[in-house]
Amino acid sequence: MGNFRTQWKEVAKPYTTESIGGDKNFYLHNEKVSAGLLIINDRSGGNLQVNKFQLSLAYHCKSSNQSELL
Repeated sequence: MGNFRTQWKEVAKPYTTESIGGDKNFYLHNEKVSAGLLIINDRSGGNLQVNKFQLSLAYHCKSSNQSELL
């Protein structure tokens, strides 16, 4: 996925936010897991810039009784 946002266009240098990320399912020792990465870049009107890197990890498991999920 990707995202771009601009705020406060009235100022000389507007605030901008850009992000890109994704995730992937895979099998590890016959167990289904997912991993993802999100990268965010925030820039203010001045010299302030922040970069963020966020990781995600998920483990998939089945319920013993599927009717309990409804």
